[in-house]
Amino acid sequence: MKRLMTSVAMATLFMTAAASARDLSYASYMPSSHVPNKHGVPVYFDKVTVATNGEITFKTFFGGAMGGAKELLQNINDGVIDSANVIDIYIRSSLPHSALLSDLSTLGDDPLVFAAAMNEYQLLGCPSCKADLAANNTVGLAWYATSVYTLMCKPVVTGLADLKGLKILATGRNGNLAQDLGGTAVSLTTGEMYEALQRGQVDCVIGAGAWLTSYNIKDSIKSVITYPLGSYFGAMFMNLNADVWDGLSAEQKTAMVEPLPELVADVMFDYLAEADDAFAEAKAAGVTLADGPEDFVQAVQTYRAAQRDFAVQGGVAGGVPDAGPLIDDFLKVVEKWRGLVTDEVRGDRQAYADVLRREIYSKLDY
Repeated sequence: MKRLMTSVAMATLFMTAAASARDLSYASYMPSSHVPNKHGVPVYFDKVTVATNGEITFKTFFGGAMGGAKELLQNINDGVIDSANVIDIYIRSSLPHSALLSDLSTLGDDPLVFAAAMNEYQLLGCPSCKADLAANNTVGLAWYATSVYTLMCKPVVTGLADLKGLKILATGRNGNLAQDLGGTAVSLTTGEMYEALQRGQVDCVIGAGAWLTSYNIKDSIKSVITYPLGSYFGAMFMNLNADVWDGLSAEQKTAMVEPLPELVADVMFDYLAEADDAFAEAKAAGVTLADGPEDFVQAVQTYRAAQRDFAVQGGVAGGVPDAGPLIDDFLKVVEKWRGLVTDEVRGDRQAYADVLRREIYSKLDY
């Protein structure tokens, strides 16, 4: 009888463990060489698996294997995948409030500041952003910012005159900037960038320097104007299908949340370092790197000065009637983080993670 009870107890324990164990899928339309996929999420996944004693494991699908940039949020919603890298500006109708914030990308002069501000505002200060995600059966957990955007071209560009008529791959408000600089904006995802350059569909790219290596476009680019054109800070790269999240135990949720500050810090610091390395490699390979010529800088500054109002107008037209107050609230958070990201924090990824934990992740109610 005792032996039978022991067998029953062991079977019950096994079934309970099997029921609580989760093998979660994560997808990105970007390649495995992209900074978050190479330096960020694999390390984070290992931490979660260790913290849950193997109850939660992960299977990754990079390079668009589970859908492109415009499909991944819907695939989370439908339960096709459990998590994915979601880019709001490609799916504005699904995430209008988040996309509104990302429309301020040309103001993103400090990626560490804007990444922190986006995480705080999305997680603690923007009910409408959360409502958009909830409508898509998704719980957002972490966002990152790219390194500052620059203009990278196949021909040598030395001023505005050289840009006239060139086809420039640019997303969001950077497309309007491309037009103001005299080019023709081309709306493609970054996953299509390599072939677009190879086939002559685009002549230039407004994007992060790290893309030279992570998307392997360095062989196509002959000149870079290094004057900063902002930073995209709306990439939600850690999230879960809401039903999956609700099915986790309190301990499992804690295991998911606890390493998030380090995840954001790792991606941010590695993104910035990779951009520096990519520019150094490009210069060594003969790519022309130049500070912004005067007419170029003036055009960018004129464009940037109007961005708050342009974003409000676009937000209202896109179905966000309170776009002005929402943007102003976000910009207040940005100013808060300008004070928090000190030189000491800027030089130490763990110090950056610690501030993220103190100001944001320790305050999450899950």
